[in-house]
This record gives sequence, C-alpha cells and structure tokens, in this order.
Amino acid sequence: MVEQLDLFAGPAQPPDQASRDRVVHDLDTTLFVAAGAGSGKTTALVGRVVNLVLSGVPITSIAAITFTEKAAAELRHRIRAALSSTRGTPQQTQLAQAALLDVDHAPIGTLHAFARRLLAEFPVESQLPPRFDVLDEVQSATAYAERWGDFLEALLDRPDAVRLVELCDHDNFKIDVGGRRMADDFQSNWDLVAERVDASVTAPFQPALAEVLRRCDEIAGFDVPPDDKQFEIVREIGGIAARARDEPTLGDLLRHLAQLTKTKATWGNKTKWKAQGAEQLERLRAAERDLVALAQAQLTAFNEERRLTLGALLREFTLGAVEERRAAGRLEFHDLLVFARRLVADHPGVRRAVHDRYTRLLLDEFQDTDPIQLELSVRITADPDAEGDWSELRPLPGRLCVVGDAKQSIYRFRRADVAQFMAARDTIGAASATLSANFRSTPAVIDWVNHTMADLIQHQVDVQPAYEPLDVCRTEAAHPGSVTVLGAAAHDEKIDADSLRELEAADVADVIVQALVEGWLVTRRVDGVATLAPCQPGDIAVLLPARTSLPLLQLALAARGVAYRAENSSLVYAAPEVRALLLALRAADDPTDELAIVSALRTPLFGCSDRHLYEWKVGSGLRWNWHQDVPESLADGPVAVGLRCLGALAAAIPWSTPSQLLTTLIEERSVLELALATQHGRDVWRRVRFVVDQARAWSEAGGHGVRHYLRWTRLQGDDGRFVAETVLPETDHDAVRVMTVHAAKGLEFPIT
Repeated sequence: MVEQLDLFAGPAQPPDQASRDRVVHDLDTTLFVAAGAGSGKTTALVGRVVNLVLSGVPITSIAAITFTEKAAAELRHRIRAALSSTRGTPQQTQLAQAALLDVDHAPIGTLHAFARRLLAEFPVESQLPPRFDVLDEVQSATAYAERWGDFLEALLDRPDAVRLVELCDHDNFKIDVGGRRMADDFQSNWDLVAERVDASVTAPFQPALAEVLRRCDEIAGFDVPPDDKQFEIVREIGGIAARARDEPTLGDLLRHLAQLTKTKATWGNKTKWKAQGAEQLERLRAAERDLVALAQAQLTAFNEERRLTLGALLREFTLGAVEERRAAGRLEFHDLLVFARRLVADHPGVRRAVHDRYTRLLLDEFQDTDPIQLELSVRITADPDAEGDWSELRPLPGRLCVVGDAKQSIYRFRRADVAQFMAARDTIGAASATLSANFRSTPAVIDWVNHTMADLIQHQVDVQPAYEPLDVCRTEAAHPGSVTVLGAAAHDEKIDADSLRELEAADVADVIVQALVEGWLVTRRVDGVATLAPCQPGDIAVLLPARTSLPLLQLALAARGVAYRAENSSLVYAAPEVRALLLALRAADDPTDELAIVSALRTPLFGCSDRHLYEWKVGSGLRWNWHQDVPESLADGPVAVGLRCLGALAAAIPWSTPSQLLTTLIEERSVLELALATQHGRDVWRRVRFVVDQARAWSEAGGHGVRHYLRWTRLQGDDGRFVAETVLPETDHDAVRVMTVHAAKGLEFPIT
C-alpha cells in the first residue's frame, strides 16, 4: 500500500513569514530580497505583482525581469493564474480582469528582452534602424567566427605582422589560440574596450642584447670544476651566447632568452670548489641570478609589446564590428544591454519617458546577470532629472525590488559579479528581506546542506557572503530523501586522474543501479495527492561540473544496462558518435592531417582495429590517402572502405553544406540503423538529429565552409559557454538524465 502524504502539512506559517509578507505587501519600499533555493520566491514575486495591480498599477507598467526565457514564461503563466483566481472588492476584481487582458503585453521577460523593448521604443535616439534584428547565439557565434577568420587572414597578409606573429609564437601563445582568447574577451566585454585598451600601436622593444651577451661571457669565464653540476650550466650558457651572436631571428632570440631564464642558479657543490674557493661559487651563482633576472626582464618587455600591439589591433577589430552591427541593425545580446544603458544614461528625455512608463521593476536571479542590469535599473527608477554617476543615485521608494542568492551565482562567464551583488543593497539603499524557508527538499537534505556548507562557505569581504542556513518546511510524515556521500574513503595508492574518474563513474553507476533495484522511494503527486512510489530512471539526474567525466560515465552506465540521455549541447558534442562524425569531416577536409584520418578510421563509424591499421601501414607500406592504388587483397578491407568513404566525402565538400555532408555520412555508414543494436539507440538518434539540425541552422545563419563549421563545433563543446544549452529530451523515454550544472539551473529532481 503506497502511503499518501501532504507535502506541506507542517506549521501554518514558515519561520520567514514576516519577510514573505514584506515582499508581497510592502509596495512602497525598495527591497533587496535574499532568497535561498526552493524558498518559493516566485510565489512571493507573483504575490507582489498581483498586489501592485490591485493597488492600481497597470500591469504594463510593471517590468518583471528574470534570467531565462523559460523562467519568464513560467512567471507570466503564474501571474495569469493568480490574477484569474483573485477575488476582492468589485474594483479589485475589475483591476485584475483588466490586467489579465494586458498580461501578454507586459514587460515580463529576460533582461535582454527588456533592453530590446527599450531600444525598439526609441530607435532614433538609439541610432538604430527602426526594424533592427537580434542575432541568436548560433548566428552570433557564426558571424564572429567569420569576422575572426577575415581578421586573421588580413593580418597574416601584412608584411609588418611578421614580428607580431613571432612574438605570438613565443611561449606557445599562438596568434590563433592566445590571440583568439583575447579577442573572445574583447568581444564579451566590448563596452569596456574603448576605455581600457590603448588604440596606439607600441614601438618595437629594443632588447639589451649586448648586456645579456656580456653577462654570458662573464659567466663563461669562470673556472669551474669539471665534476660539478655548474660545469654543464656554464658551458650551456656559453653555447647560447655563441648562437645569439650569429644574427638570430626574433624567434631565435626569444628562445635563447627563455633558455637563460631556466638556469639553475642554486646548483653547485661547495666541496668540489676547494681549489677555486667557495666564494667563487657564490659569485658565479650571483652572476647567474643577475643573468636570469635580466633575461626575464627582456622577455617581459617583449610580452608587453605583444600585449599592447595585439590589444590595439583587437580594439579596432572589436569596436569596428560593433559599429557595423549597429549600422546594419543586426545586434547581439550584449549589444542590447550596452545600447540600452547608453540610451537611458545619455538622453534625459528618454529617461523621463521610461521612468514614467515603467513605474515598478522586479529583478529576479539578480546574482547571475550582467552588472549593466543594476545601472540600467537604477537610472530608470531614480529621479529622472538627476545627473551624475549612477552609483550615487537612489531608486524612488517602492520602484525597485531585487531578488537573488549569492550561493547560486554560477554564470561568471556572463559577467555575473558576486561582489556587486553583495554591495547592491547599499548601492540602491534598499531594505532587506530573507526567504530562508525551503519547501523543496527533505529534512535530511537540508540538514546535510546546512551542516556542510556552513563549514565550506565562509564570509570573505567583497568575495563571499556568509552562509545563511535554510529552514525545513517540507514536513510530511515520512521522508523518502536521504544523503549519501560517495568517494569519501581514501584510496590505498596514488592513481592518475583518468583512473580516478573511472572509479567515480563506477560508484555513481552502482548507486543508480542500487536505487532502481531496491526501489528507492520518491514522492509523486496523483490528482493533487502526494504519494510515495519506487523510483524510475527518469527520476534520477547526474550533474557534471564539466563534460570531462562524461565518456567514462557513459561506459559505466552502459555496462550496467542503465538507460540514460545527455541533455545539453556541450555534452552532446562530447558524445562518441558525434565526435566520430566530426572527426570524419575533419579528416575529409584536410587530407594532410594523417592523425585525423587514422583517428577517424579507428572510430566505430569505420571499425578499423589496430591490427587492420598496422597491416595497412607496416605490412603493405600503404599511405593514409584515398588517391592510391590498393592491392586487390586489401580492396574490400575496412581501411580501404573507410578511405574511399572519406575520399567521396572530400569530393563533396565544395558543393555541400555541413548538414548535407553529415546526413550523407550518417546514411552511408548506417549510424541510425546500427544504433538500434545498442541499448541507448534512441539517445543516439536524438543527439545525431540535434547536431544535424544545428549544422543546418549554422548554414542558415550565414556560416560557410567545413573548416569554419568544425571550428564552431569546438566552441559548442565548451562547458558553460552558453546559458540556453538544454537539448529537448524525448518525453516518452524513461532514462537517467545527465547534464551539466549550468543546464540544471532552475530544475529539480527526486534523486540527484
């Protein structure tokens, strides 16, 4: 007999009821609300919106801004439901009914959607075309990759760029790797580039080569015992000096200086310096330390030249692209925020109109949003006639309500700033309210979280707020939830990272099997009644901090016959069948990349074993090339078949889009049919379809060329690069859900 439960059958009021009442009813106070996980903050926000409507505030004047489109849709739905069920005086009922008619026109959405609304209302003042477009993440990434490729080609065509390329080759920085990282940072923070990056190209650094050589010669002149370690060091320094005198290129000079910085100035055995004297060894060591410091100073100066030169070029590249997007009316998400801030800050008339139009702002998930949000909100809610630094302004009473939780700030890559979140209450002069009740988790979970996090989360000024414990408010008669700690026992011997991940994956998979076999109880609601029932695979979620752990976890789950599905794009692009497809494209696109060709042949796509590859290369002396004569005895072998397939794919590249090439490869290698022979065939189908659909979207967004597409796919595999990365699951497929922590934000699972 399954026990029936009432999940919220505890105390009539949670311990933080006073704060909840303040959020819902104190409409004339600027509030800063700290809301813990599962605290029912959405319910509190909905209550505040409804009370604002009943007090006479038009719902189209209430801007409720949250983090994702999914959260915004849920908030709008719950506001509509609350307004539909509102009963009060005839006047209040009339106000609620009027708000219901306008709820779809209310500014309830993401920060970017609100910024777009402002710009669309004032396109002339924003210096934008009246009907501007906003690129989605696929279009933005594609356009950026195209711009970067054009920038790199133009730069490498310039004769004066040789020096910069040599500087970038030093210490493995690489202009297409380290330079790309710099360009990515400039792109993500372009509103700061003009202020912080110098536009002038620095003069070439002239190294003190003569002084470096003089000190090398001085060291080479020491009388060193042949049996002392310093003998080899001194001889090596002399050799470097000799090579440096032979008119070295800039790359050679950088390499020589780097070698000098690695000099072991502490080596030497005094007992072997009796003839020369111990003080002579100390003088040698001092001379070596001075040489190392001088060489390091030269390298630092060269690196500074590289930083400033590349910075000036990327400044022009970044800001020029912004101006092109503005003129063409094709904006990216970050453009919306920056242009909206400029609009409100630079135009007093616009600021007054926006202030009068949007009389109440509610900011949800404040800990995870761009710092621009706070400035934009303060300027809208403060006295519109006030000028000066926004941080000195204060919102008018009741105009602004901010909700967030510093413990849940996980989007630093989107410029989320915990320090600003901590200082925001004082910045806006807000009163505080804390929602500490947790209606989601069982007492066992909350007790463990409070006990553990109180030790781990310690207050640090401007870095980390102190941990605030959660209060248990899910007090049913029986508690299906508990906490198990895996991997707490130390291993007997040191093991490498891969072995450790393998053990971890096995532990996780074993616990999942145990939960399913033993029928661990989870709570379900049937016709509004809470019941306990044995868990199913779909009740279980595995959250990964990064996709590095995915392959071993997949192997462990598959070995135990557990159905699973990876639910966000960075995990999809790490899946073996997707990696095999992309590897085959890479091999076909570049016939000189023998590593890619051999790696592609070894995938299940072509099924070549190491023995097949050995017999082809060593036994028959053949090359990894599809343009060669193959002995009849090997013509039907897996290597020959694989190479012919790659050759046909290569021939189709000039005339086909990446999605067409992928589709051809999937059909010819029977990827979908072979997936049916595995336990996880449906998940393979879903991932393959997703990748093909994204490749089609990439081409429609303006992408062209297989090489550019492959570069773009590498970005899609970056952990946490995008916020909206969840891949829609097969709703009728009962399987363990695997996703990154970022993709799991805002979701809840019976077993995690």
